[in-house]
Amino acid sequence: MKDLTSIRVEEIMTSPVVSVPGSLSLRETAAIVEKRRISCAVVEENGVPAGIVTERDLVRSLGRGVDPSEPVINHIGKPLVSVDASIPVNQVLAVMGDCSIRHLPVMSEGKVVGVVTQTNIMRFSEEVLKSYSESLEEQVKEQTVELRKAGEFKDHILGMAAHDLRTPLTVITYWAEVLESLEDGEEIEGVDRKHLLRTIGAQAGQMNRLITDLLDIARVQKGKLELRLAPVSIEAVVAPRLDVYAALAQKKGIELRRELAEGLPQVELDAERIGTVVDNLVSNAVKFSRPGDSIVIRAQAVNGGVRLEVEDTGQGIRPEDMPKLFTEFAKLETKPTANEASTGLGLAIVKKVIEHHGGKVHVSSRLGKGSTFGFTLPLKRDAALQRPQPSAV
Repeated sequence: MKDLTSIRVEEIMTSPVVSVPGSLSLRETAAIVEKRRISCAVVEENGVPAGIVTERDLVRSLGRGVDPSEPVINHIGKPLVSVDASIPVNQVLAVMGDCSIRHLPVMSEGKVVGVVTQTNIMRFSEEVLKSYSESLEEQVKEQTVELRKAGEFKDHILGMAAHDLRTPLTVITYWAEVLESLEDGEEIEGVDRKHLLRTIGAQAGQMNRLITDLLDIARVQKGKLELRLAPVSIEAVVAPRLDVYAALAQKKGIELRRELAEGLPQVELDAERIGTVVDNLVSNAVKFSRPGDSIVIRAQAVNGGVRLEVEDTGQGIRPEDMPKLFTEFAKLETKPTANEASTGLGLAIVKKVIEHHGGKVHVSSRLGKGSTFGFTLPLKRDAALQRPQPSAV
């Protein structure tokens, strides 16, 4: 933004300047000033600037009955005070204040190239204030919008937490009370204790996942998603998780295969964060696939990085739902096939984490045929962040 310290005086001066010889009479000088409609003229003596005569000086002198044929040089009032064309406007103001001058000739390479007046500076100051005011107003509008979005986001988070935590808490509380009411060694008719404990564990896990997602998305919103980067093989991150999800897939009658290329290069990444990404993509594939469907996890080296994809033969996604993917609290027409819980935050976290690594996410889908979600990570995060990395959705 322009201000009095960044703008040079030559940018606001009046130019070209009108010069008159010092021998010119007051009458002739006044006629030139009136004809040119200027507020002042530079008075020269032997071709060298000697001072400034203003319209006000001329009116005052002629009004006092001074002989109009007198040379104008006798009425310039002050010795010549000038400023260099390259100095900032705030320094010009200081000179004017120190010398009580309203007009200053502007010099460049020993020549007068213009005149700066208090009027020039006042007009420029008004423009600066107007521009600053408009900029400040725009910033206030933007911050107001951001605050409103933050408020809506907070309300949504609280509403989701209250709603989605209520069910597992109710289940856990109920069965805890039942267990507490039993006498030592007493059994619950028709209820297997191990199954009961697994139910309680599953509900607690659901609560933990929800809280983790909420904390992650809150960190993303605040720009506080920190990464602990280290060279890691993507296979080392993926393989242990696939062992877990293979059991979940088998339980639903879904085939889970892995096709991880050999000799994958190490990638500079946060293993825990990328592990969360893999968890989200694979668990979604399991949630939205039907008995008899299959899921394939692929990883391969690409130019300057590694690509991982999770392909399923599940329900697929409606075309109108595609733009909603990777957004917070996305609600799609496609539902989990076994009524599994979903926060609507997983893919939003995936996108932010991958982009924070300097990578890109991508997705393709055909309704009724299945979907492929994936991401590409650069081998070096810092090099990738030097150029824009738009998401391909």
